[in-house]
Amino acid sequence: MNPKAIKAIFFDFDGTLRHSDPSSIDTFYRFTEEEGYATTPEQRLQGERWVNEYWAESEELQEDLALFGPWKDNGEFWLNHARRHLIALGSPEMQAGNLASIVTQRMRSEYEPVDCVHSDVPPVLGNLREAGFTLAVVSNRSLPYDDLMASLDLTQFFEFWIAAGELGTFKPDPTVLHHAAERAGVRVDQTAYVGDNYFADVLGALAAGMHPVLFDPKSVYPEVDCMVIRDITHLETLFLECSE
Repeated sequence: MNPKAIKAIFFDFDGTLRHSDPSSIDTFYRFTEEEGYATTPEQRLQGERWVNEYWAESEELQEDLALFGPWKDNGEFWLNHARRHLIALGSPEMQAGNLASIVTQRMRSEYEPVDCVHSDVPPVLGNLREAGFTLAVVSNRSLPYDDLMASLDLTQFFEFWIAAGELGTFKPDPTVLHHAAERAGVRVDQTAYVGDNYFADVLGALAAGMHPVLFDPKSVYPEVDCMVIRDITHLETLFLECSE
């Protein structure tokens, strides 16, 4: 990628701009440990990679949607998801089934996250917009998220924001990214896409002909074939300092 050739920067939403405090995956691992199943740092990174791949339109996800139906407010779906997650961590199937039931119930009754945007994000977005980049958000959400964008005070920075579900297709399918580029009036080869999920965001950007930038603050992906940033402020180094 030649940063000087970039005209537009598109962002993933959840996990990149918007975060849950505390995060669902950290809470999941805390509950499993409190219930007697402790995990190593490497296991937890392995688990995060599995979660990211699962939600990137994986075969496992399609199987579960066909078997259990839509995931929203679906207890059976989330029980099975927890079981799969524990097996991905290395838990034996019987143990995973028993523990999944307990942890799923605790997540349902005890987990009360708050939506937040990290304090370093607005200044970076403001500086990129002021420098003339076209900014947009392209999320794998099923439904529009206008109210959440407004409540997080993000609308001022972006030309538009899209939920992939509105088009009936999800990253890594490139359709939604192509739609966003057309709406922004930019070529895909002049567009960078910033996201935290290698399987959905990086592979989706590559399939669309865009330049992926992986936001990976926890080093979930130690070796990948794309640009990686550990801190959102690194976008200024990448796109603003390089354009001077």
